[in-house]
Amino acid sequence: LKANSGDPMIADILALYLDQCAERQAKPAEVRGRVKRLGLFWGTRRVSAIRPSTCADYAATRGDGAARRELEDLRAALGLAWRERIIANPIPVTM
Repeated sequence: LKANSGDPMIADILALYLDQCAERQAKPAEVRGRVKRLGLFWGTRRVSAIRPSTCADYAATRGDGAARRELEDLRAALGLAWRERIIANPIPVTM
């Protein structure tokens, strides 16, 4: 991904997160599983699709507990993309 790439695909942001962060987590297999589930819902969407309403839609498909943890991973992935200057601004994720 290039710096300031406009409105990237969320799948690309999740892939970056897996490549750079998953193996450093205490339970990398769980991270990979959560990111896979995120990708099923978010993967074909662009970062601009992340809004409180779409986060609520995601939570409705997963249940509150699972959605909360998975959305934390999405937030972390977006934070990484912002620090890497792939997205211009931080994107809030509503849980």
